[in-house]
Amino acid sequence: MNQSRTLFVFAAFCLFLIMTSADILKKVGKSGNTGSPGENNCTECHTGSPVNTAGMMSITSDIPNNQYTPGQIYNIAVTVASEGKTIFGLGIEALKTSNTSAGTFIITNSAETQILNAPNGRPNVTHKLNGGTATNSKTFTFQWTAPVAGTGNVTFYGSGVAGNSSNSNNGDLVYTTNMVLTEQIGNAIDPAFNTDNIRIYPSPASDWINVETSLYNLETLNITDINGKTVATYKAQAMTSLFVKSLPMGLYYIQAVTQSGDIIASQKFVKK
Repeated sequence: MNQSRTLFVFAAFCLFLIMTSADILKKVGKSGNTGSPGENNCTECHTGSPVNTAGMMSITSDIPNNQYTPGQIYNIAVTVASEGKTIFGLGIEALKTSNTSAGTFIITNSAETQILNAPNGRPNVTHKLNGGTATNSKTFTFQWTAPVAGTGNVTFYGSGVAGNSSNSNNGDLVYTTNMVLTEQIGNAIDPAFNTDNIRIYPSPASDWINVETSLYNLETLNITDINGKTVATYKAQAMTSLFVKSLPMGLYYIQAVTQSGDIIASQKFVKK
């Protein structure tokens, strides 16, 4: 191979690396840009439009009344949406009022999200390469274990991106949002459990949930939401499979009800 051909191949290879790097910068999450105190947001890399225009970003959860119970595992959903966009990304932090990390993140979809530590040491949930590929909107889901009792208020900070897969960060749309949680004192919202006499699985559940019970005088199994509203009723048996696919994501209770209408056992489950 002569020198001119060698230089051509080398230049072509360098161009490929530059284009690939631009694509990776656009699609792989970068920690430390959640919009939290002391941090920038996704405009650190993505430029061209004012923040929070032509789309939206939201953080939602199955935490009742935004009051977490210490040590409880909750489902978190982050949605980024913009009409016509085809790639989405996010960065999320959960902080105490002291601006230190609160609780622990759990990745439930390793193809889409990951945990990266920011330069300040705070764990972030960010998107993975092509993890946010979708049209018009993308919802990322993961779990969060609430911190120990006495932590107090926790704020989820988030920044998101809606891109156009143009191999450039210019022209992407950037969003910021937050969700504030308070600590549940006691467990007043939970009905009493009887874990020896009723067993449910799996939890979290997506389509079906199984209920096993040794109670002999049951009439029905009721599913109620966190406000106590009955959303489904089934005839009770020793082993019952309940269809829950149509229920919105959140926290629910299964109540064991006798023929006289008394609730003698209750268990909670999470619909994902």
